[in-house]
Amino acid sequence: MLAATCLYFIGLLRVRGHNRLAPSLHRIISFWLGLAALFFALIWPFDVLGSISFAAHMSQHMLLIAVGAPLLALARPVPLLIAGLPRPLRQLHRWSGFLYRIRSPMNRPATAFSLHAFIIWVWHSPVLFELALHHAWIHVAEHLCFLVSGLLFWGSIQRNCGVDGKGYGMAILWLLATIMHTGLLGALLTFSPKVLYNFYQAGNHAFLTPLEDQQLAGLVMWIPGGLCYLVAALSYAAAWLQLGLREDGSKTMS
Repeated sequence: MLAATCLYFIGLLRVRGHNRLAPSLHRIISFWLGLAALFFALIWPFDVLGSISFAAHMSQHMLLIAVGAPLLALARPVPLLIAGLPRPLRQLHRWSGFLYRIRSPMNRPATAFSLHAFIIWVWHSPVLFELALHHAWIHVAEHLCFLVSGLLFWGSIQRNCGVDGKGYGMAILWLLATIMHTGLLGALLTFSPKVLYNFYQAGNHAFLTPLEDQQLAGLVMWIPGGLCYLVAALSYAAAWLQLGLREDGSKTMS
């Protein structure tokens, strides 16, 4: 994160005055807010709290996939990060075509949605979740999977929303589908009659029993997590409606 911060800042300085390369203000703000979400999730305070509280651990996941990932995808920081590299390393952009061909199947919202949903459900299975809690490198892999799949999902939605309004309807549908399956997982955790993860079985903190902590974790995924996707869906709906009103207005003027 520190390296990304430095490269982005240097890239901003280097593209000053180049209207074609300089990002808009909302993209710059999105980048810094996205990095802040990653900081809260991975460094402080939720990384420490996640070792004793399932609810805090779930907050990490939601910050990664429902806050940090969409903000970073909206920022589209790769050109500026490359611009911040030393001159010999800036030739990395020559590989962009090759990397795009590899990533192109993932740019389809259906593929990105399926992969993102699969990763969310698989990593919350008791076996893998327990392994992540007991082994640091598996824990890193878990969070990396959440973040990368989240970036692919949100990025695919944004890239498929053209200026002509195409893709807005499908973006709303994919976001609503994500609300449904993450809400289902959250509900299963909330209403489970027993503690599903043995790692948190012995915990008793913040006046919560292990089962109450698990119920709170389910609610974190179900309600605040779902609200993030709902806000995004409503934003796309508003943009789609505004585009339609502009088109109607231009037709009336003509």
